[in-house]
Order: sequence, then structure tokens, then C-alpha cells
Amino acid sequence: MCGDDGRTLLLARLEEAEVRLGQLAAAPKPHGRSDPDPGSEERWDAGQVWAHLAEFPPYWLAQAERIIEAPPDQPARIGRATSAPERVEPIEAGRDRPVAESWAACRLGIERVRAFALEASESDWARQGEHPVRGPVTAGFVLEAFVGGHLLEHAEQLERLATKSGSMQA
Repeated sequence: MCGDDGRTLLLARLEEAEVRLGQLAAAPKPHGRSDPDPGSEERWDAGQVWAHLAEFPPYWLAQAERIIEAPPDQPARIGRATSAPERVEPIEAGRDRPVAESWAACRLGIERVRAFALEASESDWARQGEHPVRGPVTAGFVLEAFVGGHLLEHAEQLERLATKSGSMQA
């Protein structure tokens, strides 16, 4: 996908996620645990999902910035394991935080990613780093998939939890 298409998709996903997550943040916090992601055993309560939403947009923005800042002949190695302490600890520490606080942090992350997407040059957007699973990835792909797409995945996850617990109409 060329940079402008990826940038347009990212901006659309950020806007959709912001609307859906804003509605979820205003609704009662659902009870229960999520279904596991495909290929995973991980099942989260709503507090863990909101804590993750607060922590991952700035993480992936920093990873995209690392790609851009790396020397062209030495692509930055980016990413983390799902079991990495820098991922797990903020999710556990934030699980009992009020949803409004996690949503405010998430919105700030969305705004920072949006601003970056609007300001990044085409060459910055296309710069490549190395992800341990995906292999070579561009800074634009990192933001579109790991922020824009991932926000929507978690919005859907929270919507399913809300529907299951009866805190949101289907």
C-alpha cells in the first residue's frame, strides 16, 4: 500500500476508533472476560483492555520514530513479545484505573499518532524497520496496523464484552 493510501486508512481508522471507544468509555464498564484472541490463551477483563488501549499507541508511535531515526543502512529492530514486562506491567497496573483515565490517555495517544501521520514526510512514512515476526515493516505500516487496526480490534472486543454482560445493547 502506498504511503498516501496507508496514511488515509490510518486516519480513517483513528477517527472510527475514537468514536467507538468514546461511546464505550461513556457506557457502564462491562463485566466478564474476553474470548481469547486466535492463537492465544489471553482473556482480559474490560479494565485490562482499557489499560492496554492507554499504553500501546504511544509505544508504537515511539517504535515508528525509532525506524525513522535509525541510520538507513541499519534498520531499527522494533516490537515486543506479548509477555514483555513493558507490555504486561502497565496492563496489570492500570486494570483498576477508572475508564475515564485510560480513555484520556488513549485519546492523547490517538492525537499524537494523528499529528505524526499528518506531518510525516513520504520518505519517513516509507522507512523500514525490522519486526521479529513480520520482518521488514515501514513506519507507516507500524502505525496503520499496530495502532489504527489494533484500536479497532479492541473496540470490537469491548463491544462484545459489553453485549455479553448486558451493559450495551446489541
